[in-house]
Amino acid sequence: MTSREWDIDRRAVFDRDEFTCQHCERAGDEETLRLYPVGTVPIDGPVHESSLVTVCSTCAAVLRDDARPAREGSAVDSAASIDADSSVTLAAIAPDELFALVHETTREQGTAVSDAAAFASFATTLPSALAGSDGDGDASAGSTDSTDRADSVDRANRAESAESAESAESPESPESPDSPDSPESPESPESPESPDSPDSPESTAPATGDETGDTEPEASVDNLSREFVTARRTLLLTLSVVDRRLARLDQFEGDATESAAAPLLLDFVDTATNLQSELHELVSLAELVAASIGRCHNCFEPLPVGAAPDGPTPSQPCPTCAQSPRDTEAWHRADSNAVDFERLFSATNDTLRDAAATTETLTERTTALATELVEK
Repeated sequence: MTSREWDIDRRAVFDRDEFTCQHCERAGDEETLRLYPVGTVPIDGPVHESSLVTVCSTCAAVLRDDARPAREGSAVDSAASIDADSSVTLAAIAPDELFALVHETTREQGTAVSDAAAFASFATTLPSALAGSDGDGDASAGSTDSTDRADSVDRANRAESAESAESAESPESPESPDSPDSPESPESPESPESPDSPDSPESTAPATGDETGDTEPEASVDNLSREFVTARRTLLLTLSVVDRRLARLDQFEGDATESAAAPLLLDFVDTATNLQSELHELVSLAELVAASIGRCHNCFEPLPVGAAPDGPTPSQPCPTCAQSPRDTEAWHRADSNAVDFERLFSATNDTLRDAAATTETLTERTTALATELVEK
């Protein structure tokens, strides 16, 4: 990744994140912390704060190719050091060092599994939650300052969307299999209920007036917006870390075909990469839900809408963060521009089930690789 010259108040992002790395939770200051983009972000120019997240120098080293942290002895720091050093080959890595990288990859991917399931489930509540947020079915409460924005979304279309959403089957969270019995084996991705997994962001559970004390429609919409943006940003950051680690492990596999660990590592990387694709697909489906109700998938602000024969559809970049809206046309009903939420939620369920099956396979392959590394 090249250096970026963003027009952004770095201090504002650091303040929002309480000067804490959003991946490993290490505290820092303006000298030691970095900004990292999540989702689609331009190389330079104005960038909305919802597209950026605070990371520490160690986590930045995992995510960037231009940093190499010193090894500090912990599994996380050892993995980051190996990951950042593109000159290291599989033959040159001690088994315990490779073990550390595999361990961190599976642990972080376990967090991503939990967060993705929660985020997908939360997204399915949005159509009905926003439709009921102001009593008359208009999902764009709080946007009266612009006639171009989503307050012009057709109420009948919104009601149809909400009805479809309420009748659709709620996504099922994938249940991950138990971790390998051996305490020396890398942890497999854990289920959302596992007490040992890192805490999921609070934003993955939808807020209601009863839970937060907010009963006014505008406050309710603000809460939903904050929940969606924070959960998506946290999940995308974790997925980025795992993607980077898997890319490094894939390079190791190609470096040493004669190593006994090589075929096991190949199986592990292939399966973990498939799981990543399924988790990224869950993010995309959740973003489609947001676009389907006239909200930006990035900052969750109302989108401008264009007139269409059967109802309005988002057509212009978001006026708040400049992101182009997700294209929902493939999910429209056959007889109108209304999104078929039942079909969209069914696709979410199918992807969650696929992720659960892939996680089971990944556990078996993680155990086989861990056993080989421990025996060496």
